[in-house]
Amino acid sequence: MTLGFFALGGLDLRRALVPNAAAPALAGSGADGPTKAAAATTADERRGWRAWIYAQQITRTTPRGLYTGFRGGPFAALPAVSATDAAATVAAPKGTGPAAERDHLHDLPHITNTYTALANLLMLGDDLAGVRRAATAASLRLLQDPATGAMVPYPGSREQDLRFVYCACVISTLLRDWRGLDVPRLVGRIARCRNPLDGAYGQVPGQESHGGSTFCAVAALVLIRRAARDGHDGAPSAAARDGAAPLLEALLAAPRLVDVPGMEETREWLLCRQVELPSAEGGGSSSSSGGDDDATPAAGFQGRINKVPDTCYAFWIGAAIALLDGTALTAPGRTRAFLRQTRSARLGGYSKSVGGYPDVLHAFMGLAGTALISGAADDGVADDGADAADGDVHGQPSPTLDGIDPALTLSARAAAHWRSLVFPPATA
Repeated sequence: MTLGFFALGGLDLRRALVPNAAAPALAGSGADGPTKAAAATTADERRGWRAWIYAQQITRTTPRGLYTGFRGGPFAALPAVSATDAAATVAAPKGTGPAAERDHLHDLPHITNTYTALANLLMLGDDLAGVRRAATAASLRLLQDPATGAMVPYPGSREQDLRFVYCACVISTLLRDWRGLDVPRLVGRIARCRNPLDGAYGQVPGQESHGGSTFCAVAALVLIRRAARDGHDGAPSAAARDGAAPLLEALLAAPRLVDVPGMEETREWLLCRQVELPSAEGGGSSSSSGGDDDATPAAGFQGRINKVPDTCYAFWIGAAIALLDGTALTAPGRTRAFLRQTRSARLGGYSKSVGGYPDVLHAFMGLAGTALISGAADDGVADDGADAADGDVHGQPSPTLDGIDPALTLSARAAAHWRSLVFPPATA
């Protein structure tokens, strides 16, 4: 499911998922991604992909109750369990009931796959009518530690880190239902993952600051702010912020996320992650693919201090900077030069580093990082729309590449489609 997210996400940014619209070819020396044009997908392909995704929506019984969401795929080859059978099994003595023999530890919904399944459906133009919205949102409470606010990927897991906090916030946002989360405790968990030495975030409290976990923290906080702004079910309201945890109160009161105390320090740490390549790896010069700005020195983003730049952090770090209104403080031209170096002219896509083998994750992240700074001048002066306070969409859509919502990690088109959906009133 998640590999499909990277593949569909790249196609979507290239405008290959838009019905009846072929993706235009890209100029060979352009800055907006691979040189080959993506082939438009067909209606039958999109219909088949949606059907496959929905086939992974399952309900399982757990000691804490019914758990609904999406699994990564049918690899366990176990039959699906209907919500009716699952409910009957919960009510029956342990080990009995119509679904008991079909529940399996290795065939559970996973929070990351639930997030990417919803995103995939939206990219494919689905209206989410087939999603068990209330049950999926409610299932998040089975994944949250009531004492610490931390999230786990599935019931019974001991793996707790900010990736799952972010996934929970995206799921709640896309379903417009936050009633499955204890938001004050969730915000408290994010606050405890903050490194007091540099203002960035580790995966869990006390760990080294990391670009990926800092993105998860920043994006989760933005989504909580948006939910309060848009009045999602169960979201904290500005009117009720008095007496809330200090970070949550500041989060709801500040005009921008960067105005929350401590967030400028977070942004400074992120900005310092843009570094040149070591000279042995091509530092100081850009790609040999040609183009007007070949002389621009390449500088990508590293995920941690003392690491080399990595394609994926053009998005993870770049998105967090954008959400903190800092794109104008970066050097977009140098980021583009770095991404040209990690792009494979022979195979297509992007690799992790210069000279590496391309893969689907870095192919998507390379396109997402490029989309993020589309419209930003090479010297870092942002054009209109390249930086907006808590902006829902960043980057200027072009004929070759769509803009992106950095908090949701969705193309501008898919995010707009989601906002256009009208859901029936939520029920208890």
